[in-house]
Amino acid sequence: MFDEPNLIAGAGLVPLVRLAERAGLPALVGDRLRIEGTGSGAGANPAAKVMTLVAAMCAVSAA
Repeated sequence: MFDEPNLIAGAGLVPLVRLAERAGLPALVGDRLRIEGTGSGAGANPAAKVMTLVAAMCAVSAA
């Protein structure tokens, strides 16, 4: 049960995301990845999408 008021469920992802940012993952994705063929703006900000996927994969693997 998660009843401690000072705990945050996703706090363990903060160091992971910070490490990925320091390693330059968002910049690498921004330089190398293009999402084309989406007329609805779904290709906007691929770096943020990749960072979300990385965090989600780690959160699921830890569960």
